[in-house]
Amino acid sequence: MMTKLQNVELNIVKELIQLCEKNNIKYYIVGGTLLGAVRHKGFIPWDDDIDIAMLRPDYEKFIAIAQKELPKNLILDYYQFHKNEPDYNTYYMARVENSKVKLITRVAEEERILNAWVDIFPLDGLPNNPIKCFFHKWRLLYLRAALRYSQYSKIVTKNAKNKDLIMRLFIKVGKIINFEKIFNKDKVLEKIDKTLKKYSCEASKEIINFAGACKSYKFVELFPKRIYDEITSYQFEDTYLNGPKDYDYVLSHHYGDYMTPPSDENKNKHQTEVIEEE
Repeated sequence: MMTKLQNVELNIVKELIQLCEKNNIKYYIVGGTLLGAVRHKGFIPWDDDIDIAMLRPDYEKFIAIAQKELPKNLILDYYQFHKNEPDYNTYYMARVENSKVKLITRVAEEERILNAWVDIFPLDGLPNNPIKCFFHKWRLLYLRAALRYSQYSKIVTKNAKNKDLIMRLFIKVGKIINFEKIFNKDKVLEKIDKTLKKYSCEASKEIINFAGACKSYKFVELFPKRIYDEITSYQFEDTYLNGPKDYDYVLSHHYGDYMTPPSDENKNKHQTEVIEEE
């Protein structure tokens, strides 16, 4: 049985994919959403989010159309809408939010009240030259760290001891140096956007989800372009969502033995719940 939050997010996605189908926009379920579709034919039972990705051209098309055509209860949230708002915790990827459903999240040091949302990730190309690709990825990693430091006081979590070594070092350094005075959030976001758009999906052999999972200086969601050339439909609860056809390659690369659920202590449980629904 789905939780209240899972049901809310599934309804957001149903509206979202209707918009995509109407406007011939390709999308893919990724990450835990693809894993849930393959292993559980829906949500991972202890998870509560849905992640959608689009190749850059479709992503830009979606952003332009969604601002005008989303149903009244849904809104598009995007970093470009929050320039010069220093207190706003901004992510690079876009979000489709239900303004009538409020959530409380306890992941950060302070509890935050947010609209229920679904993340939309852009997929971008990489340089085909191995040397250029190496330096391009390290620039992206630098910009990712700079974005985190530019909002350090808003994203540090309480349970630092449960984080990996890189994240623990990030937290310690941030406590010593006030990076929020060094890195301007809006300027970092613009640099990220410019860097990601430098190499087109069409001309690239590899595609990266910059805002997706990243572990120990390694982008987890970096795949050959062929992965996004073939799409298939997956059952997801009471609907069907599109995703990469070669799910085994994607999930093995991302999770290893993806058909074996993790132990209870390693389950990535989100500390988010619905507190108000109009």
